[in-house]
Amino acid sequence: MSLKLTRTAQQPVLTIESEVRYRTLRHPTVIEKMVLRLILAATREPELADQGLAAAFETELGLAEAERLIEPAVRSLCDVRLLNPPVDLHALSLAEGRAVMNTPLGEWRLDPRAESYLARGQIPRRAMVRTLRHVFDPISQALQPAGSAPSERIDDRAAPALRLPIAEPTLEDLGERVRAHLPEERHGWLTPDTEILEVRSGLPQHAWQPVRLEITVARDGTVTVAAPQSPSVQRWLGQAEPEPLWPLLSELLSAPAESVPPGAAVSAQELSSLEPPSPAHEPKPLQLDLRAQAHAVDLLEVIEWLERRPRQMPMPRPAALPSSWTSMHIPAPGEPPQIGVAGMMRLHWAGQPRLIPVQGRMNPQEPQAAEVATQLTQAIGQTLARIAAPAAQVMRLWFETPAQVLQAWDRHADSLDDAARMESLARLLEEMARRLPPARIAAEAAFGTQLQALLSRRSPIDDEAGRQRHLAATCTLLQVLRTWPQPLRARATDRLIEQLPPLQQLAEARDLRQVLGNDALSLPARLLSPTLREDLLEAELDGQPSGCGPHGLAEPIRQFGQHWKQIRRDIDPVLLESASNLDAPSPEWRHAVIRRIARLEAAVQAGRQHIDTLSQSLGLMPARLSLMDARLGAIAQWLQWHLAPALPHAEPVRVLDTSVLMARPDLLDRVPDTLRLVLPRRVIQELDGLKRAEPLDSDGSPERARLAAQARAAIAAIERHQSRLIHEPDHPELWPENTMSNDQCILSAALFWARSEVRLWSADRNLRNLAQSCGVAAEDAPRFEPTPSGARAARPSKSETRR
Repeated sequence: MSLKLTRTAQQPVLTIESEVRYRTLRHPTVIEKMVLRLILAATREPELADQGLAAAFETELGLAEAERLIEPAVRSLCDVRLLNPPVDLHALSLAEGRAVMNTPLGEWRLDPRAESYLARGQIPRRAMVRTLRHVFDPISQALQPAGSAPSERIDDRAAPALRLPIAEPTLEDLGERVRAHLPEERHGWLTPDTEILEVRSGLPQHAWQPVRLEITVARDGTVTVAAPQSPSVQRWLGQAEPEPLWPLLSELLSAPAESVPPGAAVSAQELSSLEPPSPAHEPKPLQLDLRAQAHAVDLLEVIEWLERRPRQMPMPRPAALPSSWTSMHIPAPGEPPQIGVAGMMRLHWAGQPRLIPVQGRMNPQEPQAAEVATQLTQAIGQTLARIAAPAAQVMRLWFETPAQVLQAWDRHADSLDDAARMESLARLLEEMARRLPPARIAAEAAFGTQLQALLSRRSPIDDEAGRQRHLAATCTLLQVLRTWPQPLRARATDRLIEQLPPLQQLAEARDLRQVLGNDALSLPARLLSPTLREDLLEAELDGQPSGCGPHGLAEPIRQFGQHWKQIRRDIDPVLLESASNLDAPSPEWRHAVIRRIARLEAAVQAGRQHIDTLSQSLGLMPARLSLMDARLGAIAQWLQWHLAPALPHAEPVRVLDTSVLMARPDLLDRVPDTLRLVLPRRVIQELDGLKRAEPLDSDGSPERARLAAQARAAIAAIERHQSRLIHEPDHPELWPENTMSNDQCILSAALFWARSEVRLWSADRNLRNLAQSCGVAAEDAPRFEPTPSGARAARPSKSETRR
């Protein structure tokens, strides 16, 4: 048996802060060039040595007071050490410094590099200082700028025993390394002409970088250490002496296994404070710490916690289990188990033996490790098969497929009723999602098929309490499914809605819609009970949102609500509220009829038709619809009893007023036969009163005689056209007031014919306005041309009249 361990050690990383003194080159000014050339010429020509510097400038350039011109240039050359003055210019004032400019040329001294700088046409600037930070790896001897070094670090509080024993360089060595590395770096101030004067490195700051080590222990105890992710550490391990590494190796071999992340192992002590997984659904590894006992203590305590009652079941010990076996670790559901071992082992590394306590994992590629894992998982499965709690079957997810876990749960939940089974299934799916990403579970086709089959089962519901429990369990399951992938969630939601009993209350529909969330699922009409349908209709008519989202009857109810708003605008609310008792309608009710009589019948007919259509869609006649239909029926019946029926072929009806007959006595002779003429009885009475007028007025004018003649002419026209006239009495039931004037009586006759295409002919403008306010069209009689059928008949003789 061989062991393969993965451990984390620490390698030192040094952060170095260095000060770099440097200077760059620039082009000298004309004065600086002349100063250097004059002093250089004085060194070659002795006769110039006694001539003063300022005097030489005055001779060459013909200038006066050259001290003022050359003094700044001389100070600049002295600052960069190219020129050594006879005295220190920094200690002199400006006037004293100008006096020094008269010193003979032989007393000035040039730096040996001045001639080469003058030949190149460049001189150095003043020295500057830069602070640089570097990261130095003592193992790989690599030096990098701090900005480009790896950012992964371990703080300095880690145990020193886990650090690689590596010697560190001295400060002088670090400074030389930085100076040698500068040409490879990129800095804005660093050019090929930059001169590095000095590099001083301070004390390095220590940090620690993690390095993964793979330790393999062979059957004979030979230890092999490798660092596959760090070639430099791998080279260092091959060259390092074994003696200083044995303490580190002992600590690494006896340290707990690092393949279990902190807090990821499930144990009895941590079970009470177990937290749900992160939103990323990272699987929590399952740690079964058996401690070489014959009972699966931690696993049974997990099941104990799920069942909420004490329980302990013995589990058979695998025959291939090694004596040093301590635990089995499954990193994630569906992955191969890792068998943990612990004990004292004699190890050999680089030819040196040691007796060291070892904790590690068996190599999963070995047949013995695979055999132990197989026998152990079978034993756990047999133990779980004897557990009665269906929720405990989620532990199978660590070594079985999700579909197999669902089948095992189904065997234990078969005896439960629908509500309890769905509640248990919701808990199972929630626990499965905590251990595996739902997308990974849903990717298994067998799991989706098995889940659909489970959701298709349904038992009869006997009472209201059972229906409410079934609805609550369905909402719980739908809430759990909201975190699962959309295809599986959509299929499961459709199947649950199919099995759901009808909803009885609007609150139940709202709760169901809240659980469904943003799913664009329309509740089928089958799911809406008669009571709920009435509630949905009431909410729509009252203008309040139902809150249950789209459903199978949403469109018919919405359309009826829109139509009903239009009907209420066409029918005065007074008519609807008072339509239940029309034996003695109030004046307000009759006034409302008069104002809307032209469109009242069409609105009533449309309203009853929409009520009939909606009742057929709902499959019932709600009380509110029945009341609406009754009121509309009462209005329609009243209109049928108190209004003339509509004429066939939509013949137009014209109601004649006294004024139009008085103004145009020959009107009846000119009206075509296509018009039906209605003569109110009150018009005949008015004409009878007008024909009895005296021949002359009291003041002697012939106005009364003229009116009487017009009245008699109108009466004669009426007598000639009796066959085509419809005589209409007064209709006080159509007028809101108890007493009626002559004009109101004439208008009531026009209202009586409102079911036809009626129009009032009147020369009285005020009567026309009154008719318009009552919804009856009114106008002055048009001018008709004489027709043969409308020609004036010959007046009879007196003898014929006497006969």
